[in-house]
Amino acid sequence: MAENLTPGPSPKPSGQASPTQGEGEDNKPDWIQELSRQCDASSQRKVAGRLGVSPAVVNQLLKNSYPGDMVGMEARVRGEFMALVVACPVLGELSSKDCQQWQRKTFAATNPLRVQMYRACRGGCPHSSLGGG
Repeated sequence: MAENLTPGPSPKPSGQASPTQGEGEDNKPDWIQELSRQCDASSQRKVAGRLGVSPAVVNQLLKNSYPGDMVGMEARVRGEFMALVVACPVLGELSSKDCQQWQRKTFAATNPLRVQMYRACRGGCPHSSLGGG
C-alpha cells in the first residue's frame, strides 16, 4: 500500500548540499555560523576578500577542514563581521581583524609605527598569537 506523503521540496542529492548549510549548524561555533550567514548573503569569494584570505580558506572553514591557524581566523571573522575590538598597546582600540593583519607584517625599520607594532606584537601583547621573541 502506498504511503501518504505530503508534497514538499525535494531533498538535495547527496554531495550537492551548499557548503554553508548542513546538519548540526547549531552545534558550530558562533563565528562559523556568522561566516556562513555572510557567505549566504553574498558569496564565499566576497567574504574571503573582506577577510584578506582566499576563497578556498573560507570554504575549508565552513567544511571544518581548515588546517591552518583557527584562532587567527576566528579573530578575523569576529573583527570583520562581529565587531570585535581589542585594546592594542600601540594603536588603542582596533578590530581583531586589523590586529591579526599587523601581526603578520614583516619588520620594516623605515617606518617607526611598523617597528613599534612589530615589537609589540612579538613582545607580550595579550592579543598576539605569535608569542614573544
